[in-house]
Amino acid sequence: MNDSFFIKHLLSLFLICNALLLLAQQAEISLDTAAMDKMNGCTEADKLIAYYQFEKALTLLEGCAKELPNDEDILADMGYCHFKLGHYDEAKSFYQKIIHQNPEQLNALTQLAAIYQKEQRYDEALNTYEKLLSFDSENSFYSKQAGNLALRLNKIPQAIGFYKKAFELNPSDVETAASLSNIYIKTKQTQLAQNVIDATLPTAPENIRLLRVQARLHYIQDQYDLTTITGKKLLELKDSSEYTLRMVSMAHYGLEQYEE
Repeated sequence: MNDSFFIKHLLSLFLICNALLLLAQQAEISLDTAAMDKMNGCTEADKLIAYYQFEKALTLLEGCAKELPNDEDILADMGYCHFKLGHYDEAKSFYQKIIHQNPEQLNALTQLAAIYQKEQRYDEALNTYEKLLSFDSENSFYSKQAGNLALRLNKIPQAIGFYKKAFELNPSDVETAASLSNIYIKTKQTQLAQNVIDATLPTAPENIRLLRVQARLHYIQDQYDLTTITGKKLLELKDSSEYTLRMVSMAHYGLEQYEE
């Protein structure tokens, strides 16, 4: 083999390597461009979403999705825009696509549960929160929402279980405390209801929901003087609801203070 033949083949190999390197660089540039397009488009879409311009945001996101059809962030933003526009079927399709790719995507599952609630499909919403709890059993929000849905479906024992768990995880949540104590009253477990109020009311002494429950507890235990004291506090807090006015009126009647 002479030197010219060797040099010729060496040159060919060099040209081939250069061509392959150029193709790799072009592919990398193409990927970088797609990533930049996604970043720019999504950044602008996020700004539009922040200003409630959901239709304009969708237009940008649809362009991003053509380049990156399985990107979870883009799919989630598109689902959110459709949700805010009241396009529930479209929103569900995007969240379901995310969940199909990643069954443990908690944000997508939470949004899906919210859509089911909007559609009044409470059984499916409850099932979704139960799935969320299977992934994160220590989440008080999931437990509280599951309790709300179980109560709406008149699944009282289930509702109590969910509310108890939510209260154990977050005893400062006044909404959970009020819901749990009310359901205890409904099931004639007065002392358990009082225990919840005793644990929570000192941390939120001017919370109207808790005070209403406390007034109700006083009343059903024939503690009419305490009912009037709590009722007056509610009135001082500008709670002039029919419920409170009736409670105070009945307490005065029980005390035979008819003029009050």
